[in-house]
Amino acid sequence: MQVQVSLTIELAATASLTEMEQQIQEVGQQAMRETLKQVIRHWEDQQQACPHCGAKQRRLEGTVRRVIATTFGRLAVPRRRFRCQGCGRRWCPANSLFRELKGGTISQPLQEAAMLAACSWPYRVAASLLKRLSGAQISAEEIRLLTNRGGKQRAMQKQEEAEQACSSVAEAVPQAEITETAQLASAPHPEQPMLLGMDGGWVCSYEQRGGMEGKVAVVCSQVEDLPMPTYCTTFADWRHRAPRHPPKRRHRLARRRYVATFGPSKQIGQQAKVAGQSLCGDLARPVVLIADGAEWIKQEQGKHFPHATCILDWAHLWREVRGAI
Repeated sequence: MQVQVSLTIELAATASLTEMEQQIQEVGQQAMRETLKQVIRHWEDQQQACPHCGAKQRRLEGTVRRVIATTFGRLAVPRRRFRCQGCGRRWCPANSLFRELKGGTISQPLQEAAMLAACSWPYRVAASLLKRLSGAQISAEEIRLLTNRGGKQRAMQKQEEAEQACSSVAEAVPQAEITETAQLASAPHPEQPMLLGMDGGWVCSYEQRGGMEGKVAVVCSQVEDLPMPTYCTTFADWRHRAPRHPPKRRHRLARRRYVATFGPSKQIGQQAKVAGQSLCGDLARPVVLIADGAEWIKQEQGKHFPHATCILDWAHLWREVRGAI
């Protein structure tokens, strides 16, 4: 199937480079929309057999308009409707093409682009940027619905994978191996420990009056040292003088993975365990947990990381010490 599309661009003699680029982009987007229409028309010509009886004798009975949103703009596709001369039934061949839209109007590439843009900018900004850069016409509300739907599907998929991994590990490891792993974890280990941080925060919610708690965990298997800061000693300006106290060594989490959920605490525990296994895969590796001492964090630590070294973060530690003093 070959489709040929010709372009005709009228540019003013005094047009600048920016104006030329904008005009060429608009004409190119219009040509892409026209190309898609012609491709659908040629595809309909090739689907001559009736889907009900298989007869190839058909008669054209008008068109049915269908609007779809693509990465290069919205276009109205006139779907041709045929009547079979054998069984007398009507059908639109292009319906099989639009089946992947699942009753919607937004194409799959535009959905992916909209969700990527929504992860980086607010919904209104993402809609305006998509329209300016590619000509895609999608509203901020449509981007919000797509992002929420994709996020829920992704969260359900990750949670199912975490539950399957935890259940398989629990069935595969007998009690003797668990005891041996506990002994190895309690013994001195020369390898760098795996760092785990867990926390939760309350955010506003339309579904719950009092808000909902989002739980986040970060798992790190490799830490790298950052270079020490250098100071110039040749200038007399105070901004270039060396500090009174020597600088401390700072670190960077080189290999890390984040997990998050708005569900119950057992979900974040399972996800953190699977993330730790995917990063290092060594159950005998020592674990250092840094948290604020919440009750749900203690429960998940005892269930999934029973031999971890728990450290209270400095802010909560100082609050407890100040209260005791």
